[in-house]
Amino acid sequence: MIDKRFLLLGVFLAVITVLDVVHASPSLVTQTILDGQSFPSHNSPILPPGSGTNKDRHGHSRTKKRKLHGRFLHITDLHPDNYYVPHASTSTPDDGGDGDFDTAGEYGAPASNCDSPHSLVNATFDWIKANLMNPNDDSMGIDFVVWTGDSARHDNDVQRPRTEREILSLNELMVEKMYQTFGNKEGLDDDDPANDFLVPVVPTLGNNDILPHNIFFPGPSALTREYLNLWKSFVPENQFHTFDRGAYFWKDVVPGNKNGENDQLEHGGLAVISLNTLYFFNSNSAVDGCNLPSEPGYQQMEWLRIQLELMRQTNMKAILIGHVPPARVPGWKKRSWDETCWRKYVLWSQRYRDVIAGSIYGHMNLDHFIVMDTKELERKHEPVKHKEADKTVYTASDHEPTFRINSAEDYLISLREGFSRLPHPGPPRGKARKNAPKGIDWNKKYIEDIGGEHGERFVVNVVGPSVIPNYFPTLRIVEYNITGVGTGFPSDDDIKKEKKPKKPIAPTPNPPSPTAPPGPAYSNQPFTLLGYTQLYANLTRINSGRNKAHPGTEKVDNEFRYEVEYDTRTDKKYGLKDMTVRSYLDLAHKIVDARKPYHKKKSKKGGKGKGKKKESAKGDIEENDMFDDNFDEADDEVEDVARKGRQHKGHLHRKGKKDRDRVFREFLNRAFVQTLSGSDLDDILGIESHIIDPIDDGDTDDHRRPLVSVSSMGTGRSRPLEFIQGVCREGEMTTEDELEVLHAMEKKLRMAWRGILHKEEQE
Repeated sequence: MIDKRFLLLGVFLAVITVLDVVHASPSLVTQTILDGQSFPSHNSPILPPGSGTNKDRHGHSRTKKRKLHGRFLHITDLHPDNYYVPHASTSTPDDGGDGDFDTAGEYGAPASNCDSPHSLVNATFDWIKANLMNPNDDSMGIDFVVWTGDSARHDNDVQRPRTEREILSLNELMVEKMYQTFGNKEGLDDDDPANDFLVPVVPTLGNNDILPHNIFFPGPSALTREYLNLWKSFVPENQFHTFDRGAYFWKDVVPGNKNGENDQLEHGGLAVISLNTLYFFNSNSAVDGCNLPSEPGYQQMEWLRIQLELMRQTNMKAILIGHVPPARVPGWKKRSWDETCWRKYVLWSQRYRDVIAGSIYGHMNLDHFIVMDTKELERKHEPVKHKEADKTVYTASDHEPTFRINSAEDYLISLREGFSRLPHPGPPRGKARKNAPKGIDWNKKYIEDIGGEHGERFVVNVVGPSVIPNYFPTLRIVEYNITGVGTGFPSDDDIKKEKKPKKPIAPTPNPPSPTAPPGPAYSNQPFTLLGYTQLYANLTRINSGRNKAHPGTEKVDNEFRYEVEYDTRTDKKYGLKDMTVRSYLDLAHKIVDARKPYHKKKSKKGGKGKGKKKESAKGDIEENDMFDDNFDEADDEVEDVARKGRQHKGHLHRKGKKDRDRVFREFLNRAFVQTLSGSDLDDILGIESHIIDPIDDGDTDDHRRPLVSVSSMGTGRSRPLEFIQGVCREGEMTTEDELEVLHAMEKKLRMAWRGILHKEEQE
């Protein structure tokens, strides 16, 4: 047995050596990346807080007054790839497909594991500039941009392993694209980098923006300094120190508004809080949750609590953004966030519901939303000694090929299962209704179950789909309420008259005042998110006539553009009134069952008892009213199908089931951004769900051929997707065995960093 002291000494010396190498490299990396770059603010030194000019009370730049449009852009997961080769193979050598989409298109290969070509990135930003930043047409103008990370290629090619230099270079390129699209040329003459943009841009780190991917150590570090240097046009100067410590910050995006009657700030404006979710991420073995004060996750949660409390006292509202969403659904042993971080996040979100207007994430590539139940906090949490002790947290294949169709479908089915556990409006369904108590006011009970009229028991997080064409490239324009909102930052005189916060900040968050109105995420008010327009680039159409594999294909309209996939403000399939919690709860119920909870049944003339109905004074249907017989029969059949494990696809066509799944089918269609055929969607609805972990962008042990065949995007034929490695690049394909060896070595290194090897040898 190795002596404990020698082992500890060896680990200590190894860590010191690694840190010396890391700290010695940044200047060389920075100089190499910055040589020849045109972005003006990157080469200037980092200014100390307060040294800039023309700042507001938060240290943010006072830019010229701008017209508010009530819209902002969400862009995520660009994943540019320097090695992408148009017309290269997207398939493994033994692919048994029929040949459709065996080669990479000029703008990307939809429904593949390929990253984004630079042509797609360039075309995307060109489209944004022409349509969202057009000075001659502001009909689609935006007020700010949220950019939720992953601006480098995936680390899934052993022949071309990523380097820190490449990752930072790709991120530098994305900052340059942001400047070319949203930049303010008039702001280059001053010494304030925050004036370099016409609209605020708020970025956040993704798990692929670091090396190794997923692993982010506590700051200050060379990496936090590199990103601070890259992002100092985005980060307010007075938060440089905070960012250097943990790569999180917040930024004013909409100014406050003055009340003319009392000359005070009526509301403090809107901020975007950029969270570093890598400190919460279960796959980050360099940190350990949010319970210990020494952990960066704990420190970030404390910082978030203090910022939200200060915003409450100054009447500000905030949108939370991050890369990795707090995904947590029934049936999944592994969750995306550490449990201690998840619990604090849910509590903070619920207690500061009068401040938080919404929460927006990326990472998973799927268009969906997550409902978090604060009742989960009442359950006892059994902490583990260390996250590595849970074998479901990290596996040998925890690399990132991408979120595959088969794991994604299971995640979405499990998400629906979670929705089915939400309190349901109306009486129980199916056979359970027969044993339900009599004389219940079901509407009143439902309001009580969801925590009040506005659903205060729940918290909603919205996950946007990506630019990377795992499905089709997407952008999202979110609308928010600007009723009564001003157009410029308050003047110095306004700031002097503004009431200063006097209340001390409590260590445990207090809920809103009982007399306070519901927050912007719960009722329509200034800064409430009203809806969004989902845009996508149909690469099937765009790539047609460009792919060398199909020289005989008739050329059609192949202009690159983003089109409207759906608009929640006019969409009848979702019927999403706005983006408040109650609206999302209604949508969740439709995803579980699109049929009405109950239907009035006309009584037969002259009938007694059975056909009669009673109505309350308010006209509401009472518990003993008559229900649609077909509804109950269909429910019974669905329960029988569930018990039998969906033994036959023919069950899909049972009475009532097709209508029940109507909204869920559309939810799947939109989650995969229109890349699945109708038969593919029917297959998902007809197969038995098996749980495969999708949390780490599809990092799983399951390399089987997916159960679902993905349509060839308009060709009328389908072929199964394969687990593809190193695709859309030139060179020989790597083998699965080589990847397994690499993953095993990487896992050992991560475990050594946390001292797990020592623990195992002692045991």
